[in-house]
Amino acid sequence: MTDQTTEHIPNPLDSRIMKTPSAVARRTFFYLQECGHLKAGIGRQNGRQNLQSFLFAVVLNGKGTLDYDKQHRELEQGDCFVDVVGPLGRPSDFVELPEAELRGRRFLFVAGGLGTAPVYPQVKYLHERGASVDVIVGAKTADLLILREQMRAVCDNLYICTDDGSEGHHGLVTEKVKQLLDAGRKYDQAVAIGPMIMMKFVTLTLKDSGIPLVVSLNTIMVDGTGMCGCCRITVGGKVRFACVEGPEFDGYAVDFDEALRRQTMYRPQEQEADHKCKIGRS
Repeated sequence: MTDQTTEHIPNPLDSRIMKTPSAVARRTFFYLQECGHLKAGIGRQNGRQNLQSFLFAVVLNGKGTLDYDKQHRELEQGDCFVDVVGPLGRPSDFVELPEAELRGRRFLFVAGGLGTAPVYPQVKYLHERGASVDVIVGAKTADLLILREQMRAVCDNLYICTDDGSEGHHGLVTEKVKQLLDAGRKYDQAVAIGPMIMMKFVTLTLKDSGIPLVVSLNTIMVDGTGMCGCCRITVGGKVRFACVEGPEFDGYAVDFDEALRRQTMYRPQEQEADHKCKIGRS
């Protein structure tokens, strides 16, 4: 959209390049509005009204004041000021519950692969407030497991599952879920975070248990700001956006089959040589 922008002549005191995006660009894209080296020898003012943008400023020399978002800040050499849009989305529902209500409640978390990373701080939060938490972590092989000891320190029971049997239960996380239920374990809430296919089958496994289930759909998010639409998902028959309205939803209401179909739409292109991931390859 550069043909629809207006370029401003830089002030002699600085080396900035500043552009005003068109209305279409502002609605549709991220854009670099201003960059450069600002030499502010005298007081000056820049207008940034009605812009959903990022501001990153570093003081290289000298000192001064910055009035931004109705707040007054004193900055000196070496100081860095950052302002970003966010965070978007909604926090976990249990964050809104008083500690007295969390104390003694039983949670089951099911984490697949890198889904272990967002599960850990949630389990830690609940553990610190007296909740009882069991965690099932799955991976293809033991070498891909993360946060073992950290997770073990903040949960009541940690169950490891690997597809190849290299550590813990030889099999899928859903098999371990079923074993716990068959053994009479009772839970007030279940949470599943991981690959879409894993969350689908955890949902099917728990469907008749009567246990409320939350799934986190961060796995389908791309830009995370509500602009790209890639995290569009059908929940309870309505179109929702994971990064703005989620990422957590009622697992029993998510249309996983539709989501899985969408994830394979560009499979042929992904298999072409020009589009194959070459990270880590020589």
